[in-house]
Amino acid sequence: MNIHVPGQGAKVQGQFQTDCKKAQEAALLCATTHPEERQRCDKFFAAYRECRKAEHSRILEARGQGR
Repeated sequence: MNIHVPGQGAKVQGQFQTDCKKAQEAALLCATTHPEERQRCDKFFAAYRECRKAEHSRILEARGQGR
């Protein structure tokens, strides 16, 4: 069941849906594949952080506009 919460994205059965799912999965896959070599995954985590920052900015902007 999809529920849209204005300015907060969509929730599916209690789980927040993010537009950064692919970046998140890539970072976690890298971390589980190379648990002792965290620096190999830095670019994946940086991409995920940037995606979440952009998404957060869009949420704040939508809240400010009353959507």
